[in-house]
Amino acid sequence: MNTDASTINDDGDSAGSSADEGFLRQAVNLAVKNVADDGGPFGAVVVRDGEVIGTGQNRVTSDHDPSAHAEIMALRAAGMSRSSAG
Repeated sequence: MNTDASTINDDGDSAGSSADEGFLRQAVNLAVKNVADDGGPFGAVVVRDGEVIGTGQNRVTSDHDPSAHAEIMALRAAGMSRSSAG
């Protein structure tokens, strides 16, 4: 599996975009903020059709919840946003 950010897609263009970089930056900022709040260095965003529909930070230790990983928290938030939108 190639995880190189400069991978070339089928059209010959570089994979990824400035929007993707913005989403990644948002996840990193969530992680940095979580560390400042004595949490783990993990943040996540869920994006659908170019729109952030959920964000999350690792809450395992602070919430005493072994399932409260950043990506799970982001998915939960995305699910809540989708259920309230429709």
